Amino acid sequence: MIKLRKKKLADGSFSLYLDIYFDGKRQCKFLDLRLTKDKENNKEVLKLANKIRATKELEHQSYQHGFILAFKTNPC
Repeated sequence: MIKLRKKKLADGSFSLYLDIYFDGKRQCKFLDLRLTKDKENNKEVLKLANKIRATKELEHQSYQHGFILAFKTNPC
């Protein structure tokens, strides 16, 4: 399970990170993306963050079912 979460920073903005639960372990991956007071920018940042979350979710599901994604293989 992968959730997109935010953490409030001292300057009032929010930092986005992924909260990942996999094989009974929890891991946090910070995305270096921030939400500020600019609403238009925040929409684009949230779209990007959700795309990253969806990609990670796909990677973890593929791994659980024994599939190797094409971009993870080394060409010979």
